[in-house]
Amino acid sequence: MTASGASASKVIEAHGVLKRVLDRPVRDGVLPANPCATRRGALPRRPTTDRPVLSPAQVEQLAAQMGREDDRLLVRTLAYTGLRIGEAMALRRSDINAAARTIRVQRSVDGTTVVGPTKTHASRTVTMPTSLATALTSHLAATPGELVFPNRSGGLRRYRTFRRDSWDPAARAAGLTVTPHDLRATCASLLIDAGASIKDVQTQLGHQDPITTLALYARVRPGRADVLADKMDALIAEVS
Repeated sequence: MTASGASASKVIEAHGVLKRVLDRPVRDGVLPANPCATRRGALPRRPTTDRPVLSPAQVEQLAAQMGREDDRLLVRTLAYTGLRIGEAMALRRSDINAAARTIRVQRSVDGTTVVGPTKTHASRTVTMPTSLATALTSHLAATPGELVFPNRSGGLRRYRTFRRDSWDPAARAAGLTVTPHDLRATCASLLIDAGASIKDVQTQLGHQDPITTLALYARVRPGRADVLADKMDALIAEVS
């Protein structure tokens, strides 16, 4: 497959399917071992792509380019709470506790308009900044209906429609190559900058494994290394 030009992802996917198929004859005693599990050659590696992590100023720059006020609030909610876009679109006003500055994440919207459980099939409570809680309170006071971020008819939004009509034009206008999912990494990095532990970030983002948090989401924002170096200078100066 590799020689024919197939991508690493396609090769890995095909190998996984074949391995699962051959697991059955191994269980039935027809094969002594699964050749996919005892292979000598290594599978190709998926290429890694560094996704952007936004600063608070860039988050506001992106939000400012949104044509709708509720979309501006949605951008800030994604960046400052770490919710998945499907989780944000499924939020109901009963999930928001502005006084406690918490959001109860219990459900998610898939690529169409079907509401189901979250990606990990678990609910969680996330804490938000006071500024976001205040903005959500004002938004809900001025918006009828149960959904926090509905479409113009009050129903569930479609991800592809949101990308086409709102997100992608705003990102281009802001000069940013960023997806809604990238704002989860933005939230993780901001939390770490604020002093959160990896366990704190794992809980906020709803990961089952802290390794996922470390490997995929705890990215360093541009300029952060300079800030850390300045702080180290201050520590060194204390004993100079």
